[in-house]
Amino acid sequence: MDDRLREFLDHLRFEKRYSAHTLKAYQRDIEGFAADAGVPWEAVRAHHLSSAVARRHGRGASPRTLQRLLSSLRSFFAYLEKQGVLRGNPAASAKSPKQKNRLPNALDADMTAKLFDFKPRRDRATRLLGFLGDVLINGNPDLAGRHRPGRLSEPRLPPLPDGAPPAGSRQRLEALGPEGFADWMRGQERTLVTDTTMRDAHQSLLAT
Repeated sequence: MDDRLREFLDHLRFEKRYSAHTLKAYQRDIEGFAADAGVPWEAVRAHHLSSAVARRHGRGASPRTLQRLLSSLRSFFAYLEKQGVLRGNPAASAKSPKQKNRLPNALDADMTAKLFDFKPRRDRATRLLGFLGDVLINGNPDLAGRHRPGRLSEPRLPPLPDGAPPAGSRQRLEALGPEGFADWMRGQERTLVTDTTMRDAHQSLLAT
């Protein structure tokens, strides 16, 4: 490999952090041009690049490939210019053939018809909200015509332990502080449920 090219690739590898795939593409493009030009780097002129592009274009190279070639050579010659090897960049004004603008493919009748072939949506959430709203406003139809019980049985409270209630999450929060309490929560393997979990879930469902 040419010493100038090796130094340039090392510059891209260690200072620019280019990938191995990109480095191989640079090396392939620059070595291919050097073989076609047949002159030292100091003697490369703009007409050498024009001839190289024309030859590759005549062999069927795509505009994208030629653009990549010129991009590699511009970077390489810019590096040589900074190193004092060249007085100017011979590839600075070089141009490659323009790419042809690709027209979009038109849809045929069958493909157009598929655009309007929608699957029916089940939309269970909207149906559920509609049912809840209807019950809240109009009442439950299953209870229509039924008499309300005249006397309701007195609810029985479960037995309560004597003494003050045990310390809960609020007391732990006050003792540990916000950061300590957060660390304690992250260390729990069980599911933590607050007294407002179900209430907030019902409110969110009705609000949406």
